[in-house]
Amino acid sequence: MCAMTFVSCTKEGINVFEGRYSYKISGLVSLIPSAYVNAPAAVSPTLVPLYPEQGQMHINVKDKDKNVVIISFNDIKGSVITAAATIQSDEIIIGEGMLKTASVTDGTNKIGSGIVSYFASGKLYGNQIIMQLVYNGELTLNGTKMTIVDSNIDCVATRN
Repeated sequence: MCAMTFVSCTKEGINVFEGRYSYKISGLVSLIPSAYVNAPAAVSPTLVPLYPEQGQMHINVKDKDKNVVIISFNDIKGSVITAAATIQSDEIIIGEGMLKTASVTDGTNKIGSGIVSYFASGKLYGNQIIMQLVYNGELTLNGTKMTIVDSNIDCVATRN
């Protein structure tokens, strides 16, 4: 007689986020000329789409006791960004102060870029993590320094 034991392979807690994902980031930023940053009411913000970003995202547990993971974003254009994030229940949070390159587009071509700071938060829904990102900083748009005054950016990552 043969007895078989089945073991559940479901992940729990911080481990539920661990894995490899394909991601896409897109959205909009509102910009004003940096010369008007102290008088933002003097100008109307320019709403500009981000140049879309996609690639592979890897999440690895760094410190299970503190609910900390490391996320690496490997853009298909060759850039790599890593960030520490915390897990709180079913939410993942990338703290403020992380840096990345951001580019904006006119719908076809890149028309501006810069190094921005960002933070993000999101949740796991089935096999997808959906995060909202907030960008802060300056971009150079057609030769003019512009300050980000608002952003509406999403990252959708689907488990591979």
